[in-house]
Amino acid sequence: MSAAPDALTPDDPLTTKEGWHRFVDYQPEPLAPAGTAQRLSLTPRQRAAQDDACRDYHAMLPLVNTPTIRQVLTTGRLLVQLNRHQISARRGLVLSGASGTGKTTALTQLGRTHERAVRKRHPGRKHHLPVLYSTVPPAATARMLAVEFARFFGLEFAPRTNLPDIVNAVCATAAHTGVELVLVDEIHNLNLATRSGAEVPDQLKYFAERLPATFVYAGIEVEAQGLFAGVRGRQIAGRFTLIASTPFAYGTAEQRAAWRSLVSTLEGMLRLREHRGGTLVALDETAASYITRLANLHGMSFDELWHQVSRPRVTNSQSRYIAADLLAAVTSLPHALLVRAVIELRQPEPDWLAHRHEAQRGCPRCTARHPGGTVLQLLPHHRYVCTRHRIWIGPPDLVDQPCLPLHDLPEIVAAQRAHLRLLHRFGPAATFDAVLTGFLICAHRWSQNPADDNDLDARLDWRDRVDVLIPHGTEKTTFSTTRLFAVTYPEAVKVAALVGSLHWRRLAAGGPDGQLRFAAEIRRRLGDPGYRPQITNDPIARWIDQDCWQPPSLPRSTYRAARSFGGRTGPKVTDRARDSNARSATWFARTRRGGRAMLYHRHLTAVLARDWSVPMTTFSATVTASATTRKFRDEAVRNTSVATLTELAKAEYLRPRAAPSDYLDTAVTPTPWPIRTGPKISAGRLALGKERTSVGMPIPR
Repeated sequence: MSAAPDALTPDDPLTTKEGWHRFVDYQPEPLAPAGTAQRLSLTPRQRAAQDDACRDYHAMLPLVNTPTIRQVLTTGRLLVQLNRHQISARRGLVLSGASGTGKTTALTQLGRTHERAVRKRHPGRKHHLPVLYSTVPPAATARMLAVEFARFFGLEFAPRTNLPDIVNAVCATAAHTGVELVLVDEIHNLNLATRSGAEVPDQLKYFAERLPATFVYAGIEVEAQGLFAGVRGRQIAGRFTLIASTPFAYGTAEQRAAWRSLVSTLEGMLRLREHRGGTLVALDETAASYITRLANLHGMSFDELWHQVSRPRVTNSQSRYIAADLLAAVTSLPHALLVRAVIELRQPEPDWLAHRHEAQRGCPRCTARHPGGTVLQLLPHHRYVCTRHRIWIGPPDLVDQPCLPLHDLPEIVAAQRAHLRLLHRFGPAATFDAVLTGFLICAHRWSQNPADDNDLDARLDWRDRVDVLIPHGTEKTTFSTTRLFAVTYPEAVKVAALVGSLHWRRLAAGGPDGQLRFAAEIRRRLGDPGYRPQITNDPIARWIDQDCWQPPSLPRSTYRAARSFGGRTGPKVTDRARDSNARSATWFARTRRGGRAMLYHRHLTAVLARDWSVPMTTFSATVTASATTRKFRDEAVRNTSVATLTELAKAEYLRPRAAPSDYLDTAVTPTPWPIRTGPKISAGRLALGKERTSVGMPIPR
C-alpha cells in the first residue's frame, strides 16, 4: 500500500518550509476497524497491506491536548496578539523541562495551531509563512543560527558570505512572507561558556528586534544552562514568560482525572482487532456524575451539555431531568448500555428501598478506568467493602474522603462476604434492618468501657482496629465516621445474623427461657460472658422490649424520592459537615471511643427512630431512648426488688411473658419490605443550649 500523498517523509524536516507545510497540512484519517470475518476473507497480501496501514496510523496518532499543551497554546496565542503592534521589547515565551515531557510537541503544536488559524483568516494568501521553525545546532555560533533561519526559507549563500548579509536576507524574507511566530527548539545546545556561544543569545535578541514576531524557545532545563544569568539573562527573564513542562502528576483528584482523560482519549483512537476499551459509563452511576465527567472530557461547561441531554420536568419549568434518548444521541453510545449504567434511566426501575438514599464514591480502583472526574454511584445497602480490591466503601460520608484500604484487616473483608450470605438467606429487607441494628448495638457498647478482666470483649478488638485506621495523633487528618463503622463491621454482621433470623427473633419475643437463650448467644458473639440485659442504657434489652416482634424497619427515604433524582445536583461537602467532622475528631482524640459519633450519623436514623418508636423532641433524646426499655418495663421490674432509681438503672430486664406479635405469627423468609401506613416518626431536632445536657421529652401524640 502506498503512502498518502500528504504524509510526512523523512527528507522534509520541520526546519524547512516544505516540511513545515506538510506537517501543518497532515491530518491522519481514522482507520476503520476490521472485523474478524472481514479479515478472514482477505488474501495474505491484503492482510499484510492492512497491517502496514494499521501501523502507519498508530505511528501518527492525532495529538491529544495535555495540560502543558493547553497552557502553551493559550499563552502563545495571547502573546502573538499583544506583540502584533509592538515596535520593540516584544514579549516571548520559554518552555523548559526535563527530556521526554513533550516540549517539542507543545512547541510544534503551537505553531501548527497558529498557522492554521492564520490560513483560515486569510485564505487567499499563497506565499504566506506565518511561522518559522528552527533548531539550535550543537556548539552553535551566531552565523550557524542565522544559516538555520535562512535554510527554513530555502535561502542559499556562498561560504564566504558575511553574517550581516545573511541576517539582512533572513529579515527581509521574513517580513515579505509575514512571519508572526518564531519557534526555536533545542535552545539548551547553547554553550555560553565560549565567546562564540555567548554571541548566540545576542543574535537571537537582534532577530527579535528586527522581526515583528513573537519568539518562543524550548529546551531542556533552560534555567540551569545560564540563559537567565548576567545582564543579558536578566533582560531575557524580564521579557519572556517561563512555562515548566513536567511529567504527569497523579497526586490530587484533578491530576488523576487529567491522566485518566488522556488515557481514555488515546484508547479511543486505537484501531486494534483484539482491543477492548473500557466502558465509558460506570455501573449504577448517577446522571449528574456521568454528565459532569462527560463535560470535563470534552472541555464543555456542565450547563451546556446538560441542556442537550435533558428535558423540562414540567412544561415551561426550569427544573430538568435526564433523557435517555437525548443522552444516547449525544454520546453515540447504545441506548441499552446507558439504561443499564445510569441508575435513573434503569428500566424496569430497581428496588429503590434496597439502595441508599444518596450517591457516594465507590471503589476507586474499580472506577479508575472511567475518566473525567470522580464517579458517584448509588450503591445498595449491603455494599460496604470491595472484596476484590479490599477497600472500604460505605456508609456514605464526606465525598472527598480518601479511600480506606483493608489489607491489614482481613476480618472486615470476611465480614462483607458473611453479609452477602445473610442477604441471600434473609432478603434485602431483613438484612438491612439487622445490620443497622447490629451497628446500633455496637455503637452503644463502644460508648462504654470494657471490663478489665475480660480479654474476649469485642471492644478490645475495636480498640486495636481503630489504632490501625485512625492512628494516635492523626485524628485531625484521618478521622471520619465511616472508619468507625468499618471498625465495628465484623461484630455488627455477627449480631445481624441473630437479629435477622426469625428463629432468634421468636426466641427474643417469647417467654423468659427464650430471652435467656437469646441473651446467652448474643453475649457469646460479643465476647462478653458477664452480659445480662438491663432496664436502662442497654440497646439489646431495648430491641427485645420493643423491636424484635415488629417487622423490619424501612429506610427513612429513597433516592427515587429525592429532589436530586435525575437532576443536575449531587452530594456536596458543606462547611457545616466539615465542622461537624472536626468536632467529632476532637472528641474522638480525647476518648478514642467512636460510639457517640456513630450514633449521631445519619446512617443509623432508620433504626434510631422506627415507625413504632415514641417521637422525641430532640435527636439526643432519640439516641438515649434507643438504649432504654419502655413497653414491657413495668412487667419486667415487678419481678425484681427495686427500691431506688440507681437500682432501677442496674436492674436486669426479663419480660415475664411473650410479646404478642401478628408479624412473627405469619412471617416467612425471605421477608418482604413492609408497607409504611402512617407518617414517618421524627428523629427529633438538634439539641439547643441546655437541652444538650438533658434527656429530652417525648412528643405528645
